[in-house]
Amino acid sequence: MEHSRVALAPFLADCPEVLTLGVRPGFEDYSAEERQTLRKASRIFFPTPRFVSVFHAAGLPCFPSYYSYRYQRSRLLQNALFQWVGIPHLGGRAYYGPRQKEAILRDFPTPFLLTGPFARPDTVHVVNCGEDLRGLRDRYNPVLVRPLVSWRRQVRLVFLRHGCIGAQVLTASRCGTSTWEPVSTGEKNLDSVIRQTRGLLRGAQIDDILVHWGHDGESWKLIEMLRPPLRVQTPSGVVRRHQLVGRLIRESIL
Repeated sequence: MEHSRVALAPFLADCPEVLTLGVRPGFEDYSAEERQTLRKASRIFFPTPRFVSVFHAAGLPCFPSYYSYRYQRSRLLQNALFQWVGIPHLGGRAYYGPRQKEAILRDFPTPFLLTGPFARPDTVHVVNCGEDLRGLRDRYNPVLVRPLVSWRRQVRLVFLRHGCIGAQVLTASRCGTSTWEPVSTGEKNLDSVIRQTRGLLRGAQIDDILVHWGHDGESWKLIEMLRPPLRVQTPSGVVRRHQLVGRLIRESIL
């Protein structure tokens, strides 16, 4: 079995240039021939969090990269990365264990945000008082505490291979709800935030990600990074991320 491009997750099953093996419980569930194919692959696509660390340790190129998987899943790693590179960001502090958590109310005036360590929308909570905190602080360990900001503008950018393939701004409707509306990535007022994002992702070797920014009235600040959506709405239509990856493979870009 000879093939230079191999995928595990089935997102490229319709791409003839890629051999899709599927995701299995462990390496012992692949045949000896399939394991050899993986070892010789020029690139492994969508290796999943289950196997990407092993491929990274073995020096096998992957897409998404090892760092994409790592950072899109961990708010703690994201916060550390933002602090290290000095990019403007929401900020925050991690608290481990009961003793450290006792200092939260001394360090942060209410209201503030308390989040779990994993980057999922359902782990974000607003703490308005000590009673709220008592009900939440033991739900996660560690917790990440952040200031609560009233953003003037918010934007989500989807990046693939360090190129911005879609941008959406949060827009309030007449009925009081908010929706994400697609805007052109060529908008002048997004130039700075797109440029900063591209530089961060290149430096961190992150090649498949959604990046959420907020403007507080003075400057843009990076809020968090998340797993990118399957479909990206743009002013000119829907971009299907996996189809775009297939096109880049056919053009020998990936």
